Amino acid sequence: MNLKQNQNIVKPNYSGSRTVVVVSNITAGEYLHRRYDGLQFFEERYLYFLEYLKQENTNLVFVVSEGLESAYLDYVFFHASQMTRLSREEMEKRTTFVWVPKTGEKVITKELLKRPDILENIRELAQQSDGAYLELFRTTPATVELSRLLDIPMYSIAEDALFVNEKIGSKKIFAEAGVQYAKGYPAFSFLEVKENLQKLKYETNQKAFLVKVNDGGGGEGIIKIFAEEVGEDIYQLIQKKLDETGDDLSFFEHSIETEGCIVEEFIDAKIVTSPSVQFEVFPDGQIINKATHDQIIFDNVIYGGVSFPAEASYRQDIIQVGEKIIKKIAEYGGIGVMAIDLLATKKTDDDQWKIWAIEINARKGGTNHTNLWTKYLTQSEYDPQRGILTCDKGDVFYRATECFVKKAELKDVTPEEFCKKLQESGLDFDHHKKSGVFVHLLSQLSYFGKFGVTVIGHSREEVAMLWQKLEKWVETLI
Repeated sequence: MNLKQNQNIVKPNYSGSRTVVVVSNITAGEYLHRRYDGLQFFEERYLYFLEYLKQENTNLVFVVSEGLESAYLDYVFFHASQMTRLSREEMEKRTTFVWVPKTGEKVITKELLKRPDILENIRELAQQSDGAYLELFRTTPATVELSRLLDIPMYSIAEDALFVNEKIGSKKIFAEAGVQYAKGYPAFSFLEVKENLQKLKYETNQKAFLVKVNDGGGGEGIIKIFAEEVGEDIYQLIQKKLDETGDDLSFFEHSIETEGCIVEEFIDAKIVTSPSVQFEVFPDGQIINKATHDQIIFDNVIYGGVSFPAEASYRQDIIQVGEKIIKKIAEYGGIGVMAIDLLATKKTDDDQWKIWAIEINARKGGTNHTNLWTKYLTQSEYDPQRGILTCDKGDVFYRATECFVKKAELKDVTPEEFCKKLQESGLDFDHHKKSGVFVHLLSQLSYFGKFGVTVIGHSREEVAMLWQKLEKWVETLI
């Protein structure tokens, strides 16, 4: 089935017979897999699809690795039951987990391609409904092949549009969309990096520049080089920068030679923020704005989480810039959930905001699950005119992170104990007040001593208060 034959099947409130096959493992580039702890656990971020079970003709198939903790599934089903008003028994009747054994593959999509038995199981499950489609983290050559073997369409960007997810491809889209963006050039060797640094130093008046691995993410695979350093030996200079991040020179060079990188100007001003804007493009071409966020960025490059919604003074500006970019992506076959990373700058307090396009994330990234968990938990609706979620208790605000803390002592706390104590603390999400702490990432706790949360409230002040209380509560676990 082609999605254009049944364009509404991907919408949460679709009432027809369907099976949603969720293959949510993080199909990131090799660089991110090497640098980021616990990516295999991120697939549990997408359990928000349990909300779709409100539609009685919907079945869910979650294709997951063996890392999900049963205690966390208990926690999620408890909250999903509250938000859907369905019993766990009712939800489990229409939910199937297809477990993929751990192997040497970091990405289970690649492992699936080697397992005709599992593919046949998924195919049979999908055939129980009149229609089915694949929900993915993002499109890759492996997911395209998976879709073909299963004969189930992907709700994700077309194969011809894969380039938009890369640092280099983003620049092409920004130029065609006619938006302002950070000037930069592609490079596929350290020599080309040096040449581009020299070119940018000559062409711009910037004090610093960034070298970004083409398929990196979350602030990984980025080094910052100051203008006065540009004339230094490029190998020694990059080695010095990588020593600061604990990265490996040979792997960084290998990534640039195989994937490429972008060398771009570092946008600086008296006031700089890092907003992002989220959209969804449906198979019929309809485009909707889903959310805006202010990203929490450490050391100017490392992603630390998000705050919803974005600053009111530029909220509509970033939506307008984002719409221009999304429309251009849609022309290349882009459908599904996408986000645009931006910068908002001012030279003085009295200036108008200047909006710069930075990157395209044509995938279900760090803002997607936090936004949808919040929307479904609070049963709120998004007001695009105000750029805010609203529910019967008022406006909804939140702050979210994939790593609230990272402490070795937390490895000794079992997920079961963690959930029990959180619920006893009174901080866990309250479905009556529609505020509190929701844990969207927990199975990595025993391995890496970290967890991910979305802290939800009805004002920024309430969110900040809950965040502080959570910080104090974590200390009681250690």
